[in-house]
Amino acid sequence: MYKAAAVLCLFLLTLVTVYSQQTGLGGTNGKWMTGDFHQHSYYTDGDHTLDEVIAKGFSYGLDFQANSEDGGYSNKDGYNHLWGDATYYLQNPIKGVYKEDDNGHRLMWRWQSLSEYVYPHILDLRKKYTDKLILTGVEWNVPSHGHCDIMVEDTGSFPYVALFEYLFDEDDYDISNPFVGDWLPEKLLKNTHDKTLAGAIWLQKYFAGHSWLIPTHPERKNLWHIEDFRDLNNAAPDVAFGFEGLPGHQKNNSRGGFNNAKTVGVGTYGGAGYFIAKVGGLWDALLGEGRHFFNFVNSDFHDTPGDFWPGEYAKTYVFVTDLDNDGRHSTGEIVKGMQSGNSFSVHGDLINALDFTIDTGFTKVNMGQDAHTKRFNEIEVTIAYTLPYKNNNGDKTVVDHIDLIAGEISGKVNPNSNNYTKDINQTTKLLKTFNKEDFQKNDDGWNKITFIIQIDKSMFFRLRGTNIAPDTPGETDKLGNPTLDFQQKELDGEAEAWADLWFYSNPIFVHVQ
Repeated sequence: MYKAAAVLCLFLLTLVTVYSQQTGLGGTNGKWMTGDFHQHSYYTDGDHTLDEVIAKGFSYGLDFQANSEDGGYSNKDGYNHLWGDATYYLQNPIKGVYKEDDNGHRLMWRWQSLSEYVYPHILDLRKKYTDKLILTGVEWNVPSHGHCDIMVEDTGSFPYVALFEYLFDEDDYDISNPFVGDWLPEKLLKNTHDKTLAGAIWLQKYFAGHSWLIPTHPERKNLWHIEDFRDLNNAAPDVAFGFEGLPGHQKNNSRGGFNNAKTVGVGTYGGAGYFIAKVGGLWDALLGEGRHFFNFVNSDFHDTPGDFWPGEYAKTYVFVTDLDNDGRHSTGEIVKGMQSGNSFSVHGDLINALDFTIDTGFTKVNMGQDAHTKRFNEIEVTIAYTLPYKNNNGDKTVVDHIDLIAGEISGKVNPNSNNYTKDINQTTKLLKTFNKEDFQKNDDGWNKITFIIQIDKSMFFRLRGTNIAPDTPGETDKLGNPTLDFQQKELDGEAEAWADLWFYSNPIFVHVQ
């Protein structure tokens, strides 16, 4: 009797867990939303106003955008005027410790421009785009590392991302202490990995569920290593839950802007960074621990010669649930959607919808979720996608093939283990490749395939798809893996970008008991 009751309780608990995973406990209204959260304007090193950047992003179909540009300092305002130009500023508006650039122009610390100029600008834009979401962010100069997108949900009166920038940005040397409060830590001036972790822990403590910390173009200068990602995810799992595996600057002749001699993998692979493009590489090593550490894509827009506008070429699709059932989707709900991992990244609108699920016979889960089954049980994998009528280059896209990539899950690596710095997963393999002819086209426009796999070990599964056939010279090898993109100035980067399209799903984890 007691055994039967225990089994019933376990069954009900599992149903509740699955329901909460699929619908978002506390809300039943979910939808796919597209976003871009790494872009630049005149406020830092971009060549356009924030108004124009945001307008272009929404014109290309985005649902949310985050203004996330360099921390530290800048010499100009949002309209390309120097902060010290008496024509526009009757008195010097700059606060904090005095600093000039090499040309003798007074520099404003980013904490001030974020709180006193960028944020009021965003509040005005929100009044214009009432059916969209504009978020507050900064591209963090990470102590002893590279760059990282930070977003902190604001309260309507103050952008806490400005406070984060003041406390933790590697290039913000101001010590004027413009913020007060018992909850503020002492500003750490020594730029070490410990300061990086302190920033992550601070976000986890005060803004878990209302912020994210996502390293950007991590391969570019070889300043991010797998132990850094492990440290961040261990310290702040609700905040540091992924990275920008597909860098911006895709229009650049040096694709992804990866023209640094120190770049991991030398360059991009089908527009993707080496960390996700390499089967069995760094990302697969993290997924092999069962870590919820996901992939995202952004434009990193600066200017039109080298970059596509936000949403023009790169889109992150996120399933967002209206958790409080108020009929709208908030910034916090977008954070929850991204944290869930139920998302995928696309270049050139290769696809505009993806349904990737695994059914163990007892639970059915989406991307980012965990399922449990027994050894040698069969699991049902479903892949379905739709295509846009045309992409923003006027092309009718076609998916040549989709790869199912899988690897074993062995559990989290102990920080004291020698394997903590190991960035390969030798169990990962290209499990199956499906050509476009393998998919059944439904009347509703979905291309769908369902198949059965028997597994005897805990595994993760992820997808990638492309319009390029296997063994295409200069693009793919015989197995269909992307090869190194040409990083040559004489090539037309824009033409290459539109010709070579990929998408990447986030993983599904299946744990065998």
